[in-house]
Amino acid sequence: MVKLPPLKILFIIKCGLLSFVHSQHLQISTRFMSGNVIFTWTPSNHSSHFILITRDTTRDKIWTRVTDTQYTVRDVLLYDNITINVRTPGSATDNRMAYNVFKIKIKVGDTVNLSWTAPFFPVAGLYIVYHTYRENRTVFRIESSGVSYGGYNQSSKYTYLTRPCNSTNIMFEIRDITLDDAGYYNGGSNDEAAWSGGGVVLIVHNKPSKPKITGDLNVEVNNATSLTCSSQSTSVPDYYSKLLTLSHTWLVNETKMGREIRDTLRLKVTKDFKYNKYSCTATEDVMESDRSDPVQINPLYGPDRPKITPEPVLNVNGKLTVREGETIGPFVCIADCNPPCNITWRVQGSDGFSDACSEMGTLLQQAVQRDIQLFQCIADRGDKTLKQSIQLDVQCKYFIGI
Repeated sequence: MVKLPPLKILFIIKCGLLSFVHSQHLQISTRFMSGNVIFTWTPSNHSSHFILITRDTTRDKIWTRVTDTQYTVRDVLLYDNITINVRTPGSATDNRMAYNVFKIKIKVGDTVNLSWTAPFFPVAGLYIVYHTYRENRTVFRIESSGVSYGGYNQSSKYTYLTRPCNSTNIMFEIRDITLDDAGYYNGGSNDEAAWSGGGVVLIVHNKPSKPKITGDLNVEVNNATSLTCSSQSTSVPDYYSKLLTLSHTWLVNETKMGREIRDTLRLKVTKDFKYNKYSCTATEDVMESDRSDPVQINPLYGPDRPKITPEPVLNVNGKLTVREGETIGPFVCIADCNPPCNITWRVQGSDGFSDACSEMGTLLQQAVQRDIQLFQCIADRGDKTLKQSIQLDVQCKYFIGI
């Protein structure tokens, strides 16, 4: 922390003589540029100065040392008032100046009146109103004899309302507001004078861009996933829109999801999610975006234990009793999977496993040989596989010779 001397006059002993260093009074001016205000002070007889900024009612906790005769406070549209206090080294004399941030918010298509008070009407008898955003342009010129809109005495866009024309109360109307009308309005005898403080920032609201939902849409059941609703403010000027925080509305199957206003939606996935469609909107003040295109979460699950139909009738040993040479089947194997499982059948004989004759998950009718031990249904989802078997108790045929 920088501590400043509390005295207004410092005593300096040099070459055996007592001398005085008096506090210096500074003249502070302002300039608004692209959402920032630049404070400048003169005269400068020091290589550095100490400054303290107050934004509305919040004051900096420490003094800041600067080695220049100006200081920029950024993003002033967040506040209503900015105050600077400048001190010279070794002095406790306060040099304060307040900058009031006048801003008007309006929507596209509306009509607005802008006004401010000029310190004085120029001696030259000419006051020019400027509009500054992406470029600096003249809106109209005011003289005691009347108003000129680009060489015409009337305008379909602007109307100067103050009378008499040489009044220091500046007021005019702007009709059919567009995004191009946003920016900083001020006046003076020239453009430099117009930038030197005062004036009005016109903020034009437009609905945010159509959101896009991103996130992992293929998720295992019982796992969590996040969906993000991405939108951008289209309000202007851009040095205002970059300060905004959009709120969001989430919908599932056209129904709003309670108080969820964050841009990210966190969900625990269940099988039922395959029936849900999620969409969102973004809101800036009262301006709501178009609704996003819906997305659908694809819940990944299964296979559950495969089910064989008709259900085989098993003996006390849990096997299907069948005589050698008889036929069994067909049997259908079903497994609950997403994405759908690949269903195959295999048969186990004395030589091991081999493919059984099947079609679309159905074991076709099979003739039973004495060495067949079981038929097995396999449900395969790629990274997960489950099996279900029908074990056989084959009753062999015996022939008695005569």
